[in-house]
Amino acid sequence: MSASASARGGDLRLAGGRVLLAAFALDALVPTIATMGASTAVSPIVLGVLILVSAALKSVLFPIAHELGSVPTGARVGRSISLVYASNIAGSTLGPLLTGFLLLDHVSLEHAFRLVAIGTGMLGAACVIASRPRLAGAAAIACTVAAAWTVLAPARLVSEYAMRDAEMQPPNLIIETRSGIIHTLPHASGGDAVYGSNVYDGRINTDLRINSNGIHRAYVLAALHPKPSRVLVLGLSSGSWTRVLAQFPGVERIDVVEINPGYLDLIRRHPEVAPILDDPRIRIDVDDARRWLVRHPDRRYDLIVMNTSYYWRAYATNLLSREFLQLARRHLAPGAS
Repeated sequence: MSASASARGGDLRLAGGRVLLAAFALDALVPTIATMGASTAVSPIVLGVLILVSAALKSVLFPIAHELGSVPTGARVGRSISLVYASNIAGSTLGPLLTGFLLLDHVSLEHAFRLVAIGTGMLGAACVIASRPRLAGAAAIACTVAAAWTVLAPARLVSEYAMRDAEMQPPNLIIETRSGIIHTLPHASGGDAVYGSNVYDGRINTDLRINSNGIHRAYVLAALHPKPSRVLVLGLSSGSWTRVLAQFPGVERIDVVEINPGYLDLIRRHPEVAPILDDPRIRIDVDDARRWLVRHPDRRYDLIVMNTSYYWRAYATNLLSREFLQLARRHLAPGAS
């Protein structure tokens, strides 16, 4: 009976390894196919099918893990089953947390795809080796080649899917964080166009003579208050508006709240707006604007500026709702705008 169970377990490990290796192959193909078919209409459908099949393959692993990890008889049946389910819940929770809150702050989206694929492949190789030790050498070589590919192969996924202008030029800068992807496009009229999560987010320009981003609107703000000393900016983006506000006479302090730290890197790379990062009067907090306002109920400002993006953009209602505007209004000083 024990020999039969051992043989069954070995077969299950081999089956699990094969499933994981198949999922690895699909995961590795997703960014490659996405890059090759970026301009085709069927690409999203093909990608969706690939991701669905990969997820379905991984779902097959749970009954295998349940069979291998649980004790069929005896006093430890309940405990072994509990450990299997607890491990499944822990993995399901930690996976998105580690990927979304840690991995994407250090690697690009495409490299995250590759690393997940490599992890899947290495786990599959370990299962195969546990069942067929003679394959250890081949598995080690395959894992080494896959790891080298992850590091050395160029990442073009985001560049191929990035929004283009009428001239169809590729992005000249791409910044990826867990909060979103930022890219810029050069423009003949002056000032790089900025896109956040593939939506137009302004341009890097403070010159009224160029005015490619409607920067005259920022200068008009000077007419709303005779001498604002404390200013709050909700949403930094390219930093152009904050750069203009810092030049208003009498401004003593500017607090800026921006949810995506990638914009700080963007600003650092453009001399037109980079001075705001070194201006002692300007404090930039990377935070959600609603949370920041709630946490600082006593702050009062002469001028609150929020150059909101398109109303249909994801999560725009968080900034355009009546509740948020009332929350911001409570931070206005007497006579403020």
